[in-house]
Amino acid sequence: MCQVRNEAALSDYFNAFRVADLRKGWGQPKLILVSTFRCLHIFNMEEIIKKIKSKKPLDKLDDEFVKGFINNFFKTNFKLNKKYLEGKLKKKDLEIIIKNVRNELNKSYAQFWTGNKLDLKSHKSTKERLEIYQRVYDHIFSITGEPKIVLDLGCGLNPLTYSYIGKNVYFVCVELTDYDCDKLRNYFKQNGIKGEVVKADLRTFNNFSRVDICFMFKILESLENKGHLLAEHLIKSVKADYIIVSFSTVDIKGRKMNYPRRGWFEIMIKRLGFDFEIYEDYNEIFYIVKK
Repeated sequence: MCQVRNEAALSDYFNAFRVADLRKGWGQPKLILVSTFRCLHIFNMEEIIKKIKSKKPLDKLDDEFVKGFINNFFKTNFKLNKKYLEGKLKKKDLEIIIKNVRNELNKSYAQFWTGNKLDLKSHKSTKERLEIYQRVYDHIFSITGEPKIVLDLGCGLNPLTYSYIGKNVYFVCVELTDYDCDKLRNYFKQNGIKGEVVKADLRTFNNFSRVDICFMFKILESLENKGHLLAEHLIKSVKADYIIVSFSTVDIKGRKMNYPRRGWFEIMIKRLGFDFEIYEDYNEIFYIVKK
């Protein structure tokens, strides 16, 4: 039985009955099959979000975060937005929305997570650094000196390697979801790590306390699709003596990049008046930026 769920579709509902000359049957408790009637299902925002999150690990994301990506999609897809507002989305329209929004969410979050276990192999970036973490930290601190407070933005599972850094360091870790933050808080407690875990969307929140070093491992290119305004805003906003920014040196198919250095980033850092050193190890390039 077709259900018409808001006023935007009522005119279609009545018109269908007029065309079929069945107005006299209105209100009678009968199941009527009408070939000319267009059965409309009104997809509301809650349903769209639920369908997008039905695929793991997107199920961890907050509804409001997903809603923001849906709204961004509608801003550049006026026809689908109009259909949504008028309650006229078809199943194929919904499939387009789900596919495109999921693609963007994968770039920002899902592509990094390979499992739910609390081990370094459950996160793509930490898995790639398994053999080099100690070497990377040693090289960074040989330039910056030993830190007392570290801010780790988009930390992933980096906290599982903090034992390489030392027990007298205070860590401020930032992640996107309640699920990930709760896991890290438990890990901190069980392993006696000094610090705190902050839930934040780095696209909108960057109000952090003063620290010695800030890690931004492979996060800047996942924050935005076009331009680098958010990346620059984040670099300028973080109050740290040093910022360690890293990028992958392989493409999504695992092939070595011909030009792994990020020209746009180096130009930006120079324009902002900051000095930097470069360190490359395995499949990652690190920019050690002194503010």
